[in-house]
Amino acid sequence: MKKYNFAIIGVTLLLSLSACNDWLDIDPSDQVSSEKLFESGDGFRNALNGIYIAMSSSELYGRELSWGLASVLSQTYADNDIAKSKAYGSAMEYEYGETEIKAVLESVWSKGYNVIANCNKLISEAEAKDSTAFREGALERNLIIGEAKALRAMMHFDILRLFAPSVESGDESKRIPYFTVYPSKYEPNLSTKEILKKVEEDLLEARQLVAKHDTIVNTSTMAMPDYRMGGTNKATGGDFFGQRGIRMNYVAINALLARVYLYDNDWNNAAKYAKHVIDDFVTRRKWFYFTDPYDYAKATDKYKYVKLYEDTFLAFYDRELLERIDNFKSANNSLLMTLKNYDALFELDADDYRTSLATSDGKTGKTSMKWINTNSTNQSVTIQYKLIPMIRLSEMYYILSEASSKTSLSEALSYLSVVRKARGAKRDISGTASKDYYNELVAEYKKEFLAEGQMFYFFKRWNMPVTTGTQVIQMDGRYVMPIPESEIIY
Repeated sequence: MKKYNFAIIGVTLLLSLSACNDWLDIDPSDQVSSEKLFESGDGFRNALNGIYIAMSSSELYGRELSWGLASVLSQTYADNDIAKSKAYGSAMEYEYGETEIKAVLESVWSKGYNVIANCNKLISEAEAKDSTAFREGALERNLIIGEAKALRAMMHFDILRLFAPSVESGDESKRIPYFTVYPSKYEPNLSTKEILKKVEEDLLEARQLVAKHDTIVNTSTMAMPDYRMGGTNKATGGDFFGQRGIRMNYVAINALLARVYLYDNDWNNAAKYAKHVIDDFVTRRKWFYFTDPYDYAKATDKYKYVKLYEDTFLAFYDRELLERIDNFKSANNSLLMTLKNYDALFELDADDYRTSLATSDGKTGKTSMKWINTNSTNQSVTIQYKLIPMIRLSEMYYILSEASSKTSLSEALSYLSVVRKARGAKRDISGTASKDYYNELVAEYKKEFLAEGQMFYFFKRWNMPVTTGTQVIQMDGRYVMPIPESEIIY
């Protein structure tokens, strides 16, 4: 595997910031050397900022790992639209040997490991620095290291979910390396279980490092959606410590742990962390709650909370997101994102509020409203235009449902019903037979995470066929992306 060097990605000196999302909206043109960057504590803030910018790029969560490649792989979009992109046309057919899709996979891999290298450089420099170098001392140092370790874990996890077999498949081949030091010329490839163990270790450590800031010192930056996701507020220590919803925060790390343990088939720990999130931050502190239907189902398009941001634990921020999507159009200026079999999703649940989150594609189909400009002037709406949802409250209930299904079908269905009720679906599923549970779970995932890039991983985790409408696609040998040729050591 080639060596991924530290590159100062998207870094500029931070001066006085106060406007909405300024901390992640800076221009990366003024770059400095690595040595100079880490001379002062402020340089660490800039380096962390650069990592978030890189993760929100089109190669990663700004496109390919959200509404782009990851959604195409789960058959989210209509065939005629996607086929107009050669890379996505090949991805939809799982023909990974074609030139165009190979280039996309190469860019995901390369950018992902470059992000990891930047995380490792930042961690090593911060751990070597005394806490007095940081304006807010140990609190700030721990926060920076904790976020970087969580981002490193998340990036490895999603590279794993694409390029390595699932636990459920039983394939123990060693496919990808896990990097924790900088510089590192070589790390051995590890099995899926070995990678997951390292992801879990990083997240558990990160959880402890950010806990004091997010749950004791700056709770106001976590407790209110507008503050959490982009509005201005008076965070203790300054703006760097605000807007925790677009940064790796304590709640998001716990939620991510639940997701990772579920992928590892560790039902007990998956349930433990999902329950911790719900019990402490939904029930007790009331920081998170399901978005009110009034704000998306009953509002006009211009005022819809299209990203359901009130129940989102983590969303990356991309100032160029709408422009990226606007460029994905056909010759007649219509978006190439028509949803496949959309109406079939709601055949049994026509009253489900999530039906309102799609609009006409300008032809005869529908497209997701999550990724379009609704021309609103309402700040609570416009904040959401540049957000890329990463993990939300509903997934915690789905995880509890799956974990419970191993011992109690009725309990599993009750957790699904919590989300369904919040989203307006009135059909009673309490009498669902065991053999039909999977279908109910699939339907919930599809409706909740439509065009967000999560469904491919769901099917892969279960080692089940990809389904869309009545179509069933057998995935034998097609769930694992090929390692880019440039990375293979002969």
